[in-house]
Amino acid sequence: MEADGPRTLRITPHPIIVVKNDRCSGCGRCVAACPKKILTLVTSNHRKYATLLHQSRCNYCGACTAACLLDAIAFHKKAPAHE
Repeated sequence: MEADGPRTLRITPHPIIVVKNDRCSGCGRCVAACPKKILTLVTSNHRKYATLLHQSRCNYCGACTAACLLDAIAFHKKAPAHE
């Protein structure tokens, strides 16, 4: 399944990255697109999918979400840290 047309990136304050393994095809486009190299491909139950290595190193540029044709990676809201 491939997306058609332009893609929209929504900015989410204090995001966390969520990889939806049931949607991920294991193509590696997100891994290649990430400038911080925080994603990798793993194999589980004879299936490849993306996973996060270092959430804290993410600069939330959106390259991974833009590269994913299946919308398997998304930014979700996270509560801000209180000091």
